[in-house]
Amino acid sequence: EDDFELAAPIQCTGDVTCANDDAFVANLLGGVIENNVTANDVASEGFTLSITRIDTDNDGVFVEVPNTGLIFIGDREDGTQDGELRLFPNGTLLFDPSKKPDTPQPTASPS
Repeated sequence: EDDFELAAPIQCTGDVTCANDDAFVANLLGGVIENNVTANDVASEGFTLSITRIDTDNDGVFVEVPNTGLIFIGDREDGTQDGELRLFPNGTLLFDPSKKPDTPQPTASPS
């Protein structure tokens, strides 16, 4: 199976703003895929939703989401890892199936 699924369960935070669950399926043989995890959420009028902190492994410890994006490696149903997920504060989620967890990736653009 070459599909990858991301599920991001989120709970509502009060009566005015509500974040809804997100799930995406991506083909690992395709190119970079872009989605937005705040697109189906509700903010009170005049407010823009942003992601500032996230609990990356459901242990109650939150980490900051930098402007450059927070990187995750995708977990497959068979227990292997594949592809890179990058979540940005504006809700943009990029999935790059070409980046493998066992392959060193450049941290800066070549000169």
